[in-house]
Amino acid sequence: MSIPSILVDASSSSKSVVSKSEGRPALIQTYEGHNDSVFCVAFFQDEQRLVTGSRDEGVRVWNRETGAQIGDALEGHTRVVLAVDVSRDGRTIASGSEDRKVRIWDAETEKLLRTLGHEGAVNLVHISPDSKRVATGSWDVKVRVWDIETGELAFKPIECNRMVRAVNVSPDGRTMASGSVDKTVRIWDVDTEEFLRTLGDEWTVYSVHISPDSKRVASGSADDKLRVWDIKTGELAFKPITCNARVWCVRYSPSGDRIASVADSIQIWNADTAENILSIEGPAHDNLIHSLSLSQNGSHLATCGAFEKTAFVFDITTGEQVAAYEHDDNVLNLAYSPSGRFIATACEDKKAYLWDAPEDPQPTVSIYLVSCTLLLIQCTSRRRYIYALVMPSHH
Repeated sequence: MSIPSILVDASSSSKSVVSKSEGRPALIQTYEGHNDSVFCVAFFQDEQRLVTGSRDEGVRVWNRETGAQIGDALEGHTRVVLAVDVSRDGRTIASGSEDRKVRIWDAETEKLLRTLGHEGAVNLVHISPDSKRVATGSWDVKVRVWDIETGELAFKPIECNRMVRAVNVSPDGRTMASGSVDKTVRIWDVDTEEFLRTLGDEWTVYSVHISPDSKRVASGSADDKLRVWDIKTGELAFKPITCNARVWCVRYSPSGDRIASVADSIQIWNADTAENILSIEGPAHDNLIHSLSLSQNGSHLATCGAFEKTAFVFDITTGEQVAAYEHDDNVLNLAYSPSGRFIATACEDKKAYLWDAPEDPQPTVSIYLVSCTLLLIQCTSRRRYIYALVMPSHH
């Protein structure tokens, strides 16, 4: 595999840094019990449990420390589980599936609380920060927001013209943005149920992320552009940023002063000036980076690539590759734990794994990329893969 070449622009000068060291962290735990590929993984906020979703149609909860499955598998889906999320209060699990259903589970009793329906595969689930609502995106070209307690729609489904690729709810829970194949970003007021505006893009929108102050929304699209919009006016905050390929994922830092984008490389931008701060050119992956997650303070970035058996961790300030996690089969997803102590990986070998994360130094650049996954769904009838962008919420 190629060694990453890093371009760092900390002031007015830039320098190239080549990764020379690579850690081999020990495997802490293996979670074994699924009967087919594990597609998604999420930590509970207290890090004592993990939840996984699989092509075997099941959702399972695991004891982080012992590796034992907690209770029975959460059954009910009839097709591959594409997305899982855990509420911030730890009481609720949401899962979305190719069977067109969203299922809401009581995390303590394992009881199925309710089943919510779409007319197409559900590839996005996002529980709101207050744990009261869940936003879902589907191949039926609709975004729906549900009240978790009642199971009722919070407001009329958001109609997009083509498949929904991304959904994001603002940190204050009041604004929602969606991105679609129809080349639009749509903005809604969650409290008033009011549709605010449609923002036009040039090509398919793969990713959206609302700024911490809820005033701006960033979008990444297939025309190789990163755009930042003023939510109130609908105007671009500055000229679109040209990246080196289609932009699969965008994220704001918690402070709102940085934006990260993922194309053929990972790039960090000043959120006010659009100036490039750092570029990781050609990370140690041979293929598209389809899943990434940052540590709690944003110093380390974990990545895995399509059809690759090794996940990597990079120091985001120096570009140095600091860890490699080798598997026996393709890594389909990964996630940092909320504290940054652990990394969980979901694998095509029917297992999930827990690893020690590299020690997280104090950050010198304020970047935070919760997580972003370009999910590869292998169809059972043919050896082909469908791509769907999955953006877990706040863990």
